[in-house]
Amino acid sequence: MKTQTRWTVAQQPGGILTWTSPTGRDFVTEPATVLPTGPPSTASDLPDDPPF
Repeated sequence: MKTQTRWTVAQQPGGILTWTSPTGRDFVTEPATVLPTGPPSTASDLPDDPPF
């Protein structure tokens, strides 16, 4: 895999990446799914009975 290229990448909020080619053209990629951030759920957020 070639790792030394003139491409650059900048990460934007929300996981959006802006790739810049050696010729200066920008390509924007967005994640297929945005995962929630923050503290994990607590036991009180879960249902009382398991689904099985």
